Amino acid sequence: MKEILRSQWNYMLCEKDEKLVFSVICGSVAIFEINIFLNEDELKKYNERGEEFLNELAEHVRNNLKSYNDRYIDFN
Repeated sequence: MKEILRSQWNYMLCEKDEKLVFSVICGSVAIFEINIFLNEDELKKYNERGEEFLNELAEHVRNNLKSYNDRYIDFN
């Protein structure tokens, strides 16, 4: 994966197989990472608003983990 953008202890945006992977740091006592491919709508918003959108999306992922269950990517 090629790293594109990183916000320390928040998220990382990478490119893998010509898709954008968004990795969000989650948790409080135990820290874990959630990886999703950006969908078409998210790509459009990222292209329009850049890091501002990614900060909002990271917060949304953290606060709504269950709504992203079907999008989790396991790289193991």
